[in-house]
Amino acid sequence: MPVVGLGTYKISLGMVVIPKSVTKSRIIENIDVFDFQLSAEELAYLDSSLLIGYLVYDQVEKLHHKYMLKNPADYENDK
Repeated sequence: MPVVGLGTYKISLGMVVIPKSVTKSRIIENIDVFDFQLSAEELAYLDSSLLIGYLVYDQVEKLHHKYMLKNPADYENDK
């Protein structure tokens, strides 16, 4: 699955995706997330518990609710 598929997946979960890229071709590829569709099998695989803890961006998702509900200064105290 191309990397753009992971962006499409996170957007489908209601998350904002800000990919990092420095080359023009990769920036263009990252913009095309709305022209990319995941199959039912790919979605099931990404939703499976087999991936929990293996994907780097998953760590951000685990902290996501803290950013939405707390002052950033309060988050620093949770470390």
